[in-house]
Amino acid sequence: MSQNRPAAFSSLRMGEVIREKVQDGVTGETRDMQYTQCKIVGNGSFGVVFQTKLSPSGEDAAIKRVLQDKRFKNRELQIMRIVRHPNIVELKAFYYSNGERKDEVYLNLVQEYVPETVYRASRYFNKMKTTMPILEVKLYIYQLFRALAYIHSQGICHRDIKPQNLLLDPSTGVLKLCDFGSAKILVENEPNVSYICSRYYRAPELIFGATNYTTKIDRLSAIDAMVHPFFDELREQSTRFPDSRHPNGPVKDLPTLFDFSRHDEDDYDRRPQRRRYEEPLSSRIRKQFLALAESPLKRVEDEIHFLAKTVVDNWEDEEVKGGFFELVERMVLEQSFKVPFVAAVVLCVNTMKGEVTGEVVNRMGERLNRAVEGGEWRDVKLVLKFLGGLQGVLEGEGVWIVLQDLLSKAVDLQTENNEETIGPELVKIILFTIPYIMASSATDSQERATGMVENTDIIASEPHVLQALVDPYPGNGKEEATTPSGVLMLLQKQLQNEAATGWELACMPRPWRFLLDGFGDEPPSLGPKHSLPVITIPEVVNAGPRPLFPELYFSVYAHQDVETVPPTTDIASCLLRDAVIDTINILDFNRTATARFLIDIDCYFSPGTFVKRATPFDRLRDIEGDRSTWKPEDVAVDAVFSQLFQLPFPEHKLVYYHSVLTEACKIAPAAIAPSLGRAIRYLYRSVDSMDLELSYRFMDWFAHHLSNFGFTWKWTEWIDDVELPTLDPKKAFIQGALDKEIRLSFAQRIKGTLPAPYQQLITEDKEKDTPDFKYNNEAICYIGSKSLSHVLSCIERCKERLLTLGPQSPAARKQIIESVMEYWKDQPGIGVNIVDKLLNYTILSPASVVEWALGKQGKRLGEAFVYEMVSATIGKVTGRVRQVVRATKAPGLTAEQRKLLEEGAERERGSMRELFRLMEDLLVGWASGSKDQVLESGDGTSEAEKMVRQWGERWLRVFRRKFAVEEAWYLEVGKEKVEDVVPEANGGASEVVEMVE
Repeated sequence: MSQNRPAAFSSLRMGEVIREKVQDGVTGETRDMQYTQCKIVGNGSFGVVFQTKLSPSGEDAAIKRVLQDKRFKNRELQIMRIVRHPNIVELKAFYYSNGERKDEVYLNLVQEYVPETVYRASRYFNKMKTTMPILEVKLYIYQLFRALAYIHSQGICHRDIKPQNLLLDPSTGVLKLCDFGSAKILVENEPNVSYICSRYYRAPELIFGATNYTTKIDRLSAIDAMVHPFFDELREQSTRFPDSRHPNGPVKDLPTLFDFSRHDEDDYDRRPQRRRYEEPLSSRIRKQFLALAESPLKRVEDEIHFLAKTVVDNWEDEEVKGGFFELVERMVLEQSFKVPFVAAVVLCVNTMKGEVTGEVVNRMGERLNRAVEGGEWRDVKLVLKFLGGLQGVLEGEGVWIVLQDLLSKAVDLQTENNEETIGPELVKIILFTIPYIMASSATDSQERATGMVENTDIIASEPHVLQALVDPYPGNGKEEATTPSGVLMLLQKQLQNEAATGWELACMPRPWRFLLDGFGDEPPSLGPKHSLPVITIPEVVNAGPRPLFPELYFSVYAHQDVETVPPTTDIASCLLRDAVIDTINILDFNRTATARFLIDIDCYFSPGTFVKRATPFDRLRDIEGDRSTWKPEDVAVDAVFSQLFQLPFPEHKLVYYHSVLTEACKIAPAAIAPSLGRAIRYLYRSVDSMDLELSYRFMDWFAHHLSNFGFTWKWTEWIDDVELPTLDPKKAFIQGALDKEIRLSFAQRIKGTLPAPYQQLITEDKEKDTPDFKYNNEAICYIGSKSLSHVLSCIERCKERLLTLGPQSPAARKQIIESVMEYWKDQPGIGVNIVDKLLNYTILSPASVVEWALGKQGKRLGEAFVYEMVSATIGKVTGRVRQVVRATKAPGLTAEQRKLLEEGAERERGSMRELFRLMEDLLVGWASGSKDQVLESGDGTSEAEKMVRQWGERWLRVFRRKFAVEEAWYLEVGKEKVEDVVPEANGGASEVVEMVE
């Protein structure tokens, strides 16, 4: 606060320079500001505005000086720091200063200076005996309503629209809205003062004392303000408008729109008006509940209290009652960010009407039992987190009993089989629940939490035997490669640290605390306590619908000089990641909503957890002390990449995670784009040591993402890698990404986005739509080169001939593949599609594709399209096996049909195993360097041989993992109960049998 100059600005002498410590209007960071030449340019009931010049830039600025009167609530600073719009005056900085009297404190808002107002402009035209040009009126009205649309979208009502608050820049024609001293963020059903807004521009509902108004009052005030230039003339019926473009020219009659004398009693339509629709109370509560904690402009404590009170006051309404129970369950299971806030609503309800909370506890206990029985382990975790947030109003041990039962079952499972994945999953659920209990209103849980963490150590501290199978960075011979830690092991260590430091859990929100505010050392009761229903852990635990594998903590921001995500030593790393991952995977049906949640992640954790959104990376170095440097956008992007790069496979299709990143980048480009840039650079640097499957996923996403944003990238950063050998992983990545881009666009366009050194990678042949064909004879590839539908038509016509040629011998099948890929050598993606269609027609066999790809040329191991072809082929085979094995479990089968299906499943599994054995033999040869074929990857030097061996090792690791996953899946499906046999099969089962036959 400024102490050096208590007098008013008017005491500033000409040329005197004043120095102030101010806070930035955007970031809030403290900096020095100098200004001079102050003069008063406006004053009102609550403040004075001075025009000044900033030093040393000489830029004009306006300083609004407002007395901080405790009798009035001034929200101007809060709102001015939020709004950013071309038609709203910009807040540059702010600071506080003392007045002449000891208890006087002034808020000084440093804003951009705009010289004129609509009021002074209209007075000027009135003095000149003319009217404002209609073009200017239209321009100003457009800009005013543009500003109103923006602030209304943020829930802000200005409440003082008048000509004096509409600033004009005559040189540019720009209008800016100012003076947010009366503005307020309106909350539905919350009363507001009616004595607001200047009287000549006050909306009718304000005149009649309305307190439950909406932002519509600003529109009426805006209309009044923009008609202001004509007020004096409109009072006279004989008014005739002079042409503003020609002051001495002809005059025009007053438009009938403004002829107020023409109306009489019969002019008004007295027909019955349609009744205004009023939204049902249950719908309004639903909207408020779904929007809980989403706006940084609203105090979440106010939202919680208002929501709880509305529910309790209307509890007799059956729709409100049923909707509330449903909302609590759906919010907990679908919006994991909001679990602490939903728990706070239920706690607040408990202080008003305890039986409601009792029913919530019973219903959520029943939901927990169903989730445990069905193996829905994510739902189990989310419900336990919610109940953990209610631990303070649960009788006895509460949630601790459930956690102890889960731990006992986990120990039993691990004792029977240390490769079991259900046991570690149960322990992970326990460890993720503990922080929510410790952040709840319960005050007697520290000893239990510490004991539970000690008991889980026997399982959580040991790496799982399958962890190496899902390692994203196996090294590939690189010494600098590091193995990510398992999430379970990290979480165990982090909770041990929290137990040693008193369970601070700094990132966890505690919205329930407002219920205890103002009661000192003797906090009030939070209402009656409720018993938790008995939760039964079945003897045989269901693994659930999703295969369980060890989860590793994957991060693309782990090795930066400034921490932009929580370090793995901080429990926030696991807590934030878990909440974000659950949100991403639960809301897969709406990528836009998912992206919006990720952008707003800083709303759902404790204040101070993150820096301001879109803070540039370079400015993080200037943050002093213990303040956080974690960027919310980095945390969100990091979590999406952890799912995109999940091994052995992600929960959803890869394109879903692509689309989430794309939507997030469109919603907040200034925040997300720089984060993606740093992620791309990290992944590219690591592509040598990355798992081959992840390297391909990275390349596929990279090309897809560039296609959504004009194919632009800073290719100059990788120019040195263009000259690397073809088999180098970085060079292979660049070439594969460019080929993908060409498939998503066309060669000429992609070539135009590349620097000169890259031009050689896109040859002239790649730019041709159809390859040159050197034979006169007609061929399928040539005839079908126009489009995929053309080639499918040609294959269909020649199918019988091809089916005669293909199965004759393996050599014939390989010749077909060779012909296709040679024809499309410059656009291999098209060739891969055609081979895929020939597989569908059974003209080719999976083994022939594998032999062609991996048989003779080691350089093919580095080709992205070859990996795509083989991976798709293996996917067809494994998908077929799964389909047939699942069919054996179908209900409604006779004994004969089931036997036939089981025999078919064994044949399919046998074929799959033969295919994997073939791949094993071929890849082991390349990985060990024992292949008899001569290397065609270059000059046959030892460096080239070493690269081929590395590629062979990478391929071998990927497809050994795929085979292991399929075997594990088969064993897990074998544990499922076979449906009882019935005498006659139904139609659906008959179709399955026909498929196998």
